[in-house]
Amino acid sequence: MLRRAKERELSEKLKTMVWTGLKLALALGMILWMIKSGKLDLAALKVFLDHPWALFACFAYWLFFGLLFGSTRWFLLLRGLGITLPYFQALRLSLIGLFFNSAMPGAVGGDVVKAIYISKSAHHGQKGATLVSIVLDRVVGLYGLFSFAAFISIVAWSGLSQSPVLSHMSHIVLFLFGAITLAFAHVLFHPKRFDLVDRVLSISLLRRFRGLYHSLLRYREAKSCLFLAWLISIGIQGASILLYWKMAELLTEQNIGFVKFCTAAPLAILATAIPLAPGGLGVGHVAFERILGFVGVGGGANIFNVVFLTSMAFNFSGVVPYLLESKVKISNKSQEKV
Repeated sequence: MLRRAKERELSEKLKTMVWTGLKLALALGMILWMIKSGKLDLAALKVFLDHPWALFACFAYWLFFGLLFGSTRWFLLLRGLGITLPYFQALRLSLIGLFFNSAMPGAVGGDVVKAIYISKSAHHGQKGATLVSIVLDRVVGLYGLFSFAAFISIVAWSGLSQSPVLSHMSHIVLFLFGAITLAFAHVLFHPKRFDLVDRVLSISLLRRFRGLYHSLLRYREAKSCLFLAWLISIGIQGASILLYWKMAELLTEQNIGFVKFCTAAPLAILATAIPLAPGGLGVGHVAFERILGFVGVGGGANIFNVVFLTSMAFNFSGVVPYLLESKVKISNKSQEKV
């Protein structure tokens, strides 16, 4: 019996390795195709030699918005669930997560590693809540992205509506913003007696997800934590779009309208979360090339590439806390109102 278990474990590891290899091969194939077709020019990286401040801007964004603000957002979401994790520990785990985002397929690889670290030390009944915090951190990040883009679309609607492409993209952004808003409104404000989601999750096939949903409902008593996390996300995503916009202007040597760029960039950034290769490798290049091309911005693959490579390089600093990381210490204060 032990032998069969080992064989199954070996088979699963082999399948994982093969599947990961195929995804990486596909991503690298996309990169090679773009280089060969002239859509991706690695010489564009010399922008950092011509404009050293651009490299500093990439580092500043990574440090303050990617790491510090990102860690603060997750810290607040943990607090909302009644889980007390020292901020410095949340910072270390976030840095480790960024490292694995660069080392594992997909932009969510680091989230998986963070979940493993924190769930191993969670008390009984906390494991579901820790998982919710990590998934919600990703969702709130996307909500911040579409909140920023939706605000720009509404303010500049009279100009955007005159272009069929910009108008169509704005409608997509507003739809995604509205859908996530309705989901959060349900969680935070619905009458408990008419919770249709809870009734659906009571079905035997879906019952395993009911505990996760109940963990999410804890934010009804900690709305401030969720609200602050959302505001932080808007700042992070706004800075991200601003960085891509400035890189686009440097690489294309053109004046690109910020509002126009804001209608397309969120959809391109969303594509980088597809779990195909580390940090959105390949998928991000193609998405930026195609989606920015719809609004008349050329060289989208190069724009993504300069930010992508610098972020990957900075993320690898997370190997240091990963090698030094000890057991995560968390405590439960689920009865405490935040």
